[in-house]
Amino acid sequence: MIKALKDYLSELDIARNEYEEMLAIKPNFAKHINFPKDAWEKSTGKTIYHSKTNSLNEPLPDIYLKIPTGGGKTLLACHSIDLIQQSYLKKQTGLILWIVSFKSNLQANYFSFKRQGTSIQEDFRY
Repeated sequence: MIKALKDYLSELDIARNEYEEMLAIKPNFAKHINFPKDAWEKSTGKTIYHSKTNSLNEPLPDIYLKIPTGGGKTLLACHSIDLIQQSYLKKQTGLILWIVSFKSNLQANYFSFKRQGTSIQEDFRY
């Protein structure tokens, strides 16, 4: 699993650099490039990818880990965050990792933030 993540992050770094170069030269063309999807296809050979965008409608890479109980999800998630920060973001900064066991817990927290009107709700997605 870690090797697959490293491969994806490597391809993601290359694809993001190409995207940023195109963005500087031809911004209208670049907005149609989905660099996370391209990196996923190159690193895994799989064509199914669920694309995400940030609040500026820019491509946003995401990673899902599906591991059974007792499989080491927390350890793998922490290691993955370290890899993402070093390999993709190229920086070590603080990060909040919110782990919930059920989607209903996530939805309840989301609506709680929404009711309180906190600024975090703008970046909180599920």
